[in-house]
Amino acid sequence: MVTCAGVHWALRGRANAQGDHPLPGLQLEYAIEDPPSLPPPLELESPARLVVSFRGAGARAQCIVGVRVVLDDEPGLLPIAVWTTGSHAYWRAREALRLPAFRGDVSLDGDRWSLSVSGRQVFSVTPGPAS
Repeated sequence: MVTCAGVHWALRGRANAQGDHPLPGLQLEYAIEDPPSLPPPLELESPARLVVSFRGAGARAQCIVGVRVVLDDEPGLLPIAVWTTGSHAYWRAREALRLPAFRGDVSLDGDRWSLSVSGRQVFSVTPGPAS
């Protein structure tokens, strides 16, 4: 089950647990029904995909929302927003990496990931059985 607030594109998607990362994580991918235009030389992958990624634990926990892009024939992820729990991780993302970073409480409770901003839960997901 996925609940979400504040995602501006119409979305359809599938959940996809990622087991190859040393920290706990979950990645969701959604088809973008009305994709945005990107300035050259960036291009959206085809089909256009939105990625919501939860990673880490404790002060290293983060939630990244981005779109899959291609630059010089190399695939990548263009972050739209990054929420992170720890103040050092927030500073590093915002100041050192120049990412669109925000403070948020990213947590894992059992198998349920959630993102809360200013004490209000804005996104939560519990992965279902693999299909």
